[in-house]
Amino acid sequence: IANNWTSFGTKATQRFIKQERKPSLLSTQIKSPEDVINWMTENNIRTINIAGNRSITKQHPAIIHIYNALKTL
Repeated sequence: IANNWTSFGTKATQRFIKQERKPSLLSTQIKSPEDVINWMTENNIRTINIAGNRSITKQHPAIIHIYNALKTL
């Protein structure tokens, strides 16, 4: 979950995701809780690691959609 796609941490996270060949879902791709649920189902996700910029707050739309998706599972 990022609002600064050029930060060191965001770039490092993206590099590690590719290096480990892990599925990822960018906050820009999350428009609803269903987006999260569909991604988790399609990728057989059992454990989720959420990374993001420090400036992201719980009011960020992606956070709200992730929270609502996880409530339903």
